[in-house]
Amino acid sequence: MEPPAPLLYRVPALLLLGLAACPGPEPAGPDVLLIVVDTLRQDRLEPYGDPGRPTSPALLALAEEAVTVEGLTSSSSWTTPSVATLFTGLAPAGHRMTRIEDRLEDPETLAARFRAAGYRTACVMTNPILRAEHARSWGWGLQQGFERWDNALALRPEPHRGITSGEVTERGLAWIREEEDGRPWFLVLHYFDPHLVYEDHPDLPFEDPDYEGWVQGGASQEVLRRHQAETSAADRRQLRAYYDEEVRGTDDAVGKLLSALRREGRLEDTLVVFTADHGEELAERGVIGHNHSLHTELIDLPLLVRLPGGEGGGRRLRCRLPLRDLYATILDLAGLPVPEGRGRSFAPVLRGEAPAEDRVCFSEVDFVPPLPGREEKRAALRSVIAGGWKLVENRRLPPGDPGRYRLFDLEADPGELRDRSGDPAQAARMDRLRALLESEPAWFR
Repeated sequence: MEPPAPLLYRVPALLLLGLAACPGPEPAGPDVLLIVVDTLRQDRLEPYGDPGRPTSPALLALAEEAVTVEGLTSSSSWTTPSVATLFTGLAPAGHRMTRIEDRLEDPETLAARFRAAGYRTACVMTNPILRAEHARSWGWGLQQGFERWDNALALRPEPHRGITSGEVTERGLAWIREEEDGRPWFLVLHYFDPHLVYEDHPDLPFEDPDYEGWVQGGASQEVLRRHQAETSAADRRQLRAYYDEEVRGTDDAVGKLLSALRREGRLEDTLVVFTADHGEELAERGVIGHNHSLHTELIDLPLLVRLPGGEGGGRRLRCRLPLRDLYATILDLAGLPVPEGRGRSFAPVLRGEAPAEDRVCFSEVDFVPPLPGREEKRAALRSVIAGGWKLVENRRLPPGDPGRYRLFDLEADPGELRDRSGDPAQAARMDRLRALLESEPAWFR
């Protein structure tokens, strides 16, 4: 039996590799708030279109003071490799956190860079696979650089049940207030509620009261996955309703966080970055969940960046950017140096000092469930997005198999519904995109 974990985990100095003991000169940069919402679909947010119901009024308000980016692309369709990329600026082949049981060995985490620059650092982590409590736990190593790693909410007996967004906000605000010592702070808040299970929020009546099917708020993963391949249109609408309630509940908690910071005079000079680790499929393709494909609903991420003072607020950028570049961008926006090989900052684009241009984006999923006998559930996919086109390779199929590659025109077919890989007119494009895929190191084992 593993020992009980403390509610507030203070990372030993040795794990900071000396960074905590030598914090460096007093920093002059802004406070930095990084908000990551687990399993959050971009297209269910009002700043990105009309989801059909008020899912995100707080984000709509934030967008008036922030730069909204459409095109941030996750490195994977599940949490461990995506968060490791965000925290290190490395592709999965570089950080090697590609299984639930993997450990992060890289010391140059985002938090470690802020800690070395004299910031106080903390994270409220709610995802149970990133609990990072001791060396035998999943997620070990992600806590490097954080003075405070609070994963009490991830250690609940049933971490996938219940509604925790409000408590994440409360814990974050409490840390900001109780630890004030004159230094700026770097705080990561990881909200979990949109992840399965989708709970019913009684104060948010998004669901259809006349629906009589099997979709219920709080339905277990087993129930949802048992029915996922045979959902009706009414089932899918009800499923989206409960998911949207979780999104709105999280949005309300984020709104309370930002309102409290504003009332206390802390928001004006704070750099706020709002994003997600991956999205979710809601039975549109016969699957409920994530970690099994690389479709747009899983890897296209929201990104709202409120620069200190609200500089450039209300601007909208449409450009393809890889998640790994957000590491360099956050450091750059805070006025800190970016270690070599840790992505390329797009801070000048956010500030309006450089044009918005698409970058080549790679994504991968090689998810092996941590349960015996489920190897058949393994997904082994890679994708590259370049020039408005997306190529997906299924590594479980042999070379030459006609289904090994799928090609999508993202401008004409943003929902990725029409595979163009069999079109002779796209043969040259297929060759170029395959060459790009082969040029990028893979992390498949």
